[in-house]
Amino acid sequence: IIMQGSPIRIDANRNFGVITDILGLTGADNIFIGTDAGKDLVGISGAVFIGVSAGADSTGADQSAFTGPYAGQNSTGASYSAFTGSHAGANSTGASYSAFTGYYAGQNSTGAFNSAFVGYNAGADSTGANNSNFIGYQAGNGSDGAAFSSFIGYLSGQNSTDASNSAFMGVGAGVNSINAYQSAFIGASA
Repeated sequence: IIMQGSPIRIDANRNFGVITDILGLTGADNIFIGTDAGKDLVGISGAVFIGVSAGADSTGADQSAFTGPYAGQNSTGASYSAFTGSHAGANSTGASYSAFTGYYAGQNSTGAFNSAFVGYNAGADSTGANNSNFIGYQAGNGSDGAAFSSFIGYLSGQNSTDASNSAFMGVGAGVNSINAYQSAFIGASA
């Protein structure tokens, strides 16, 4: 079967793809749709990757759904996760059980398991933000050590350090904060 010039493939392990080659895949029950979606994967099962290079070269992404161009590309340790949006979760490590939604949400994040990043660039380039919620344009972007925290609002928590167990709510709340462990910043530019 040919679809827009790309062969549709299905193998004995129920791997389905509109990609060039799924023959090297050793997992089962996967769906890959898009140029290079799921490219060079080995041993992943139950994954759905839709979009150009979605999930390509990722490892440890069992039972995950990556939707959008480059979503989840080169991610490591992202099982049971959902990355939605262009580049969402791309190059992330240790992001199992997480949901990243938005253009660049969670991209290059490290140690963001059990987290939800929603919004353009939310949680991107963050380190040690496990069990956290970053909601808003660039919320938590570039944060370091923000485990068990909630940053809600435009730019909230951006570039914060040592902000574990904290709540930042409002436009620009907690931006560039240092040593904000167990803090609450509420209001615009708080």
